Order: sequence, then C-alpha cells, then structure tokens
Amino acid sequence: MIYFPIVEIVANDSGVRKSIKIAWGVFAKHFINFTIIGFILAFSMQVISTVIGVTATLIKYSFNLKALINLDFVTPYLSFPDNKFYRLASTTGGTIWNVYSITILVLAYLKYSGVKTNTT
Repeated sequence: MIYFPIVEIVANDSGVRKSIKIAWGVFAKHFINFTIIGFILAFSMQVISTVIGVTATLIKYSFNLKALINLDFVTPYLSFPDNKFYRLASTTGGTIWNVYSITILVLAYLKYSGVKTNTT
C-alpha cells in the first residue's frame, strides 16, 4: 500500500492527501486481488530463499545430500549466521525480487486505477 500513493502522485501529479485517498480507494476496492498478488509474491520469495539455502548447504558440504538435514527450510538464514556466500546470494536475490515485486504491484495498481500508460 505504501507505493500506491507515490504512484498516484507521479502518475496524476496530485497532492499527498488526494493521492493517499485515491490510493486507499483503489486498494480497498481491489483488496482481494492485491492480497492474492501479495501472497503469491511472498510465497515465491520464500521459495527463492529456500533454493538459495539449499544451494549454499550443498556447496558448503561438497554436494552431500545428507547435509540438507542441517538446513532450516522455514527460515534458511538461521542456518547460515556467518556464511558469506549465502549472505551475498540472498541479498542479491532479495534485492532483485523486491524490485520485481514492487514493479508487479505498481503495474497492478496502474491497471486497477485506470491510469493510461505508454508501454511502447
């Protein structure tokens, strides 16, 4: 929801209060759609985090599959308090995924708010 007023300010050149009011109206009207999109994006981030954790575990233990028992699949970062490869991979992947997620949410907001975009 925090990005929607910003999009409204940029897209329609409106003031802060008006943008918040419009953005809230669009969000409330399409709450189910935004909730589904949010859950899909959050679940996908969890899958990405788990894949990075599995990869880091396999690399750390020379691709020994039995080592996967050491991985916390729900919160993989807890399994790697000092692993630099995991930190780099998860930070890079998380940053890319955040940009992608925000883009998806902004495009959905633009679609539901009826703002015309020039995509050519």
